[in-house]
Amino acid sequence: MKLDIQGLMQQVQTMQQEMEKKKKELSSKIVTAESGGGLVSVKMNGEYKVLGIQISKEIVNPDDIEMLQDLVVAAINMAQNEASALYEKELGGFANMMPKIPGFNL
Repeated sequence: MKLDIQGLMQQVQTMQQEMEKKKKELSSKIVTAESGGGLVSVKMNGEYKVLGIQISKEIVNPDDIEMLQDLVVAAINMAQNEASALYEKELGGFANMMPKIPGFNL
């Protein structure tokens, strides 16, 4: 079996270009997650960058700052999960596009 190195390299280069294009698109896609029934919300892009946090005034209680902290952490974690799902949806198929090379299990 003869291996077409030039064709293989061209396939890999095309796939890299497509991946870079998708990654750039992810930076403009935004997910939003809420905790505490919407009292805390976090906006994050597809590159896991937090773009904003909104906190309702009624949840701010100086005597119970721990609850507010927990809600912020929960909202960030939910936003990360949503961004991760978005990333997998957009880029997960690239693993199946890898060319099959005899002797390599990628």
